[in-house]
Amino acid sequence: MSAATMLATGSLKKRLLDEKKVIERGNISIPSQHTYIPRSDALFILTNSLPTTSSGYSHRSHALLKTARLSGLKVYGVTRLGYPVSIGRFSRKGFDNIDGITYFRSLPWKIPSLFSEKLKNQALFIVEIARDLKPALLHSTTDFQNGLVTCAAANALGIPWVYEMRGELENSWVARFPKEQQEIARHSERYLALRHVETSLAKKANAVIALSEVQKNSLVSRGVEEAKIFIVPNGVPESQLKQKRKRDFSRQHLGISPDLFVFGTISSIVDYEGLDILIKALLLLRKSKKHAYLAIVGDGVSLPQIIELACKHDVINYCFFPGRVSNQEADFWYQAIDVFCVPRKDTEVTRVVTPMKSIPALSYGVPVLYSDLPALAELVPKGHQDWLLPPNDETAWAAALGNLSESDYDRYDIDCKKLAASRTWEQGIKIYREIYKKLEGGEI
Repeated sequence: MSAATMLATGSLKKRLLDEKKVIERGNISIPSQHTYIPRSDALFILTNSLPTTSSGYSHRSHALLKTARLSGLKVYGVTRLGYPVSIGRFSRKGFDNIDGITYFRSLPWKIPSLFSEKLKNQALFIVEIARDLKPALLHSTTDFQNGLVTCAAANALGIPWVYEMRGELENSWVARFPKEQQEIARHSERYLALRHVETSLAKKANAVIALSEVQKNSLVSRGVEEAKIFIVPNGVPESQLKQKRKRDFSRQHLGISPDLFVFGTISSIVDYEGLDILIKALLLLRKSKKHAYLAIVGDGVSLPQIIELACKHDVINYCFFPGRVSNQEADFWYQAIDVFCVPRKDTEVTRVVTPMKSIPALSYGVPVLYSDLPALAELVPKGHQDWLLPPNDETAWAAALGNLSESDYDRYDIDCKKLAASRTWEQGIKIYREIYKKLEGGEI
């Protein structure tokens, strides 16, 4: 039993013990339903969605659902119990329709206090929606809470289900701890329980989707059948590949001189992104008389520390910190930045999970520097392995940035776009179709 559970009393202890029991058991049960003839293709079970939540997760979901719709698939989404009211947005209609995609909201008058009851309520709501829409399958995204309710609903309905594992919950949890405490966290009861339930769900699902080859290999090593794992990487719309980068126009819009060398990132500002290295690299570049500027676009818990570090090193006047921006504004930054950076720290989760942020930059022909980690190595254009740099080494990052600052950026255009072209949402939907067809034919 964890320390938190041991110290808790009364209703809190009851809730913690209930959650622990659900995670350890790894399943919930609801009554079987009458079978039906499918009238639609898939119902997606999601944690959150547009328009309330704007994140890599919600944008991937929407991009794939929208592309699926345009390809002729009938797909819908349903979000977690209580969302979006749980984060402060009232939903009067019980659904939102964005770009032709309907997101159903599970909004009971009262949300149960016990974890097991919350999941059971969510599973029953999924069944209710499914009996109306009659999907051929359920398509869940991580984490295990979505997986548990999807597994229960699919079993009750007698239809297959897909588990799309966009991350590793247990390792993301470990990454929140200070480095010196991470090894202890990896041997904790909670870590082992979360890893077990995520692995169990992947084994139970009729098909599993990973974001990268590295993640697929990780799942195989955990005992998940390789034949049922498919890779649908993060990407961009095919239409974006046809857009020409408007660097100077974007600079004018953002109020940045076209003569400046600007490197940076568009990201959630959290510790494992390793953005402190960019501040330190900027300091080295300025000391070597390079007229470099750094843009860190986004928000997050580590932003105050990053700004404080920039002040400490006296480079704050050479930094842009616009905070969280709209998708349209982010697009201007993608075109304005000369070298995009993904300086992630070396952690369990960053070694396996690939981010979405660099693909739009590549689609505009912008060179991208990455930390040399297995998941990120898959995102490097052919012939540019020198863009992989040691994590946490500001000297190496400053040297690479200095070299690129003196390059003709246009020379990288073809290689970058070729990599981006191999990762479009349209190609992802072709893989979805392949999975759905195999499930329909009982091939997996």
